[in-house]
Amino acid sequence: MRVLGRVVLALGAVLLLALGAAAWLLPRWIESDGFRDVLVAAARGATGRDVAWDDLSLALLPPRLVATQLRVGDAAAPLVLSERVDMRIAAAPLLARVLLVDSLALEGVTWRIVRGGDGVELPIAKHDTPSAAASAAVAPPASTGSTAQREPAAPSASGPALRFAVRSVALHRSRIVWDDRVATPPVSIEVREVEGRAEGTSADAPADVSLAGTLASGGTLRVGGTATRDGTIDLEATLDGVDLAPFAAYFGRNFALTGRVGGTLRARGPAAAPEALEADLEVADASLRAGDVAAQGPVAIKARLHRAVAVPEGDFEVDATRAQLSAYGGAFKKPPGAPATASGKLVRDANGRLGVDAVRLSIKNMNGQMRVTPDGVHFDAAPFDLTGWGEVIPALVSVAPEGTIAIEGVRVSTGPLALTGRVRLDGVRLRPAGRAPIALRGALIGQGASLASEGLFATVSGQRIALALRVDGLDDAPRHHSQLDTKSADARALLEALTGKPDLLEGPATIAADLAGPFDATALAGVAGGIDLAVGAGRIPGVSPLRAAVDGLAGHSESARLIDRKRAEVSLAPYLGDHFESITGHFAVGGGRARTDALVLRYPGYQLELRGSVGLADQSLDLAGRIALEEKVLTALAERPPEEAGGGTRVIEVARVRGTAEQPKLEIDRAGALAFAATFALAQRREKLERKLDKQLGDGSGGAILDALDQLLGKKAKR
Repeated sequence: MRVLGRVVLALGAVLLLALGAAAWLLPRWIESDGFRDVLVAAARGATGRDVAWDDLSLALLPPRLVATQLRVGDAAAPLVLSERVDMRIAAAPLLARVLLVDSLALEGVTWRIVRGGDGVELPIAKHDTPSAAASAAVAPPASTGSTAQREPAAPSASGPALRFAVRSVALHRSRIVWDDRVATPPVSIEVREVEGRAEGTSADAPADVSLAGTLASGGTLRVGGTATRDGTIDLEATLDGVDLAPFAAYFGRNFALTGRVGGTLRARGPAAAPEALEADLEVADASLRAGDVAAQGPVAIKARLHRAVAVPEGDFEVDATRAQLSAYGGAFKKPPGAPATASGKLVRDANGRLGVDAVRLSIKNMNGQMRVTPDGVHFDAAPFDLTGWGEVIPALVSVAPEGTIAIEGVRVSTGPLALTGRVRLDGVRLRPAGRAPIALRGALIGQGASLASEGLFATVSGQRIALALRVDGLDDAPRHHSQLDTKSADARALLEALTGKPDLLEGPATIAADLAGPFDATALAGVAGGIDLAVGAGRIPGVSPLRAAVDGLAGHSESARLIDRKRAEVSLAPYLGDHFESITGHFAVGGGRARTDALVLRYPGYQLELRGSVGLADQSLDLAGRIALEEKVLTALAERPPEEAGGGTRVIEVARVRGTAEQPKLEIDRAGALAFAATFALAQRREKLERKLDKQLGDGSGGAILDALDQLLGKKAKR
């Protein structure tokens, strides 16, 4: 027992002497140029970069090194600059010239990651393969639990090489700066208030990494995963409220996206060029613009990419269901809540240009296949029902479309715009408010900057109309050329469907129209062309031109003396109805009106001949003309035998036809009434006057004079 005590005392004395010697020798060794050279060489071997510091000190219990103003990389523009580095060192391996860092605490670090023409420049550079001798492992004692990969020997003239290993690293009060000098314009993104830790379980295993910070532009970032000392990573970043504005340079010239993004990003492979990138993100308040397409509101994005930095390729999914989408000046406008998703592949063409392929696009109930290349978009969609599509295409709201369409091989090329492919209409029905439905069948074909119909027919209340449509100038100022042809159609049903008014016209109508004009909000005012109209026996409900003429004549004293209105109602009864025998006319369309010089409405016993115009939008009338009365009407009006009524055909000059096509108003002015009264009176007294003139001027003179006067006053020669 006494011997054991002596042994313990001896060992204690030796330990004290050793500690004293270490306390005296180690600081001097550390302060020596030889140790600095050894440590700098070891640090350069560990990082592949020049390493320097302003001050280095050692504490013995526990062993630790503290460096201030540590710099990694070029002294003028270091990649890493740390205000303070505190290394806690395992003592036993140090005696074997193995620098095993139990913990490495870095404070006030500025870590700059630079992307240049040669790729991403990291503080830990890629190492050349060491020689076999240099690669010989110097293992620290098994009890140390070292977690970092051991470094090969750093040669030194002052003695054996110093080995270097790290168990854990902590980061405090730091910032990370992404400096992309390749992007146009250059991009700088800063993460502040960074706190992080890296730890491992064995010398060769990847270290567990955790990191958190706040972006200078707004939002927070948390990173977790594993990383090796040679720069291989498997990290997942969680974003919350990250402002996208600093990333604008990565979106391309024709793409803009702002808002704040949240979600996760996972990167695997070499840190300088990750081999795989997975994204599951949502832009909560997105404001996106891609060419003519814009989005406002939440947009979810998922992606699985490989070669993510150099030439990204892989799968993606976009869900804009909760966002509002608009395109082409508001012609397309999807409200929030209407389904809108896209999925596909990011690809590169033979020239390395980025595009998308095998895209599945879903909007409402439409499911299509799309391929996007730098020169255009290719799109196909299986037949889908148009019901409810008014909420997506505002122009359809007023017609409430139904039925199916299919999009077949449509290709839209840009710069300049060119269309190919077809849109097939299969029983499409338009239901304008208050009107009969219009059924369409046929196809629309893309022809460069034009769109033309193929085999297009419209059916309105059972009336079939052949249509030929063409829209030119889609790349600038679109204009349409429309041809319409229908034979013996039910005019009442047709006009009710087109105007919503059921009582404009009845009868079998043959219409041929050839019109052209701008394809925009001014379309009706700018349309021009011609319309030929022919209607068989029918009626204009409630409209009798002869009744209106008699009423007009009765309103003027000159003609009222010759016409007994009440008696005329009885004698003219067979001719005062609203049924006509035919209508014929040609209209020249322009300036928002349809003008005619020869609109003829034939009624039993007379015809109405008009010239003037009809408004396209409001059907307003601005016409004038005359009513030509046949002999039987004149006889009934005069209530005398034909030989006493004057015979032939007489006219009533119509000063104006105003009002609308639904409620026309025929006006006879004083001059017209006077002219009719004169010729009517002359006809009734013709025989007596002719005898008197013959007696005074010679046989035959009276007839010639009265014929000339008759023509002057308005008698119309028979045709």
